[in-house]
Amino acid sequence: MNVDGEEESARPEETNSASNSGGKKRANEDTDSSASKKSKKHVQPEDSNILKKLIRELSSDTTRLSEIKEKRALYREAVREVESDRTFFDLYLKITNTEERSEKARNEVIFAYYYFGEELEKRLAHYRKTNEEHEAKKKLYDAVKDQLPKEVTKSA
Repeated sequence: MNVDGEEESARPEETNSASNSGGKKRANEDTDSSASKKSKKHVQPEDSNILKKLIRELSSDTTRLSEIKEKRALYREAVREVESDRTFFDLYLKITNTEERSEKARNEVIFAYYYFGEELEKRLAHYRKTNEEHEAKKKLYDAVKDQLPKEVTKSA
């Protein structure tokens, strides 16, 4: 049955060859064998030139693709080198920035101790006005103890 829904009739050659294949030899074997052989087509010169151009284009495209792949690989390698250099630069910047912050923090600690000591001196001078030395120091220690957190006073 074909695509349109009609039944195809069997070709006479097929039915004859099927019935003849039982025991008889074909009558005209030369015509069958020559028909089954592929005939060599003659290529026109224009066709040959077109084929050569196509072959050149295809081979040049693969050459271009390989060049592009090679350039991409070189680019990736260059980017990796720059990134690794950039990594060292970034790490160096982190180190120097941290050292600067550390130095500023040390300076702040020094100033904080200085102002702490200055305030202790002022309070001690205030307590000395009304009390003896021993009593003035005791009041100063009590005032500091009251203002500092308990964790600090226990360990100090």
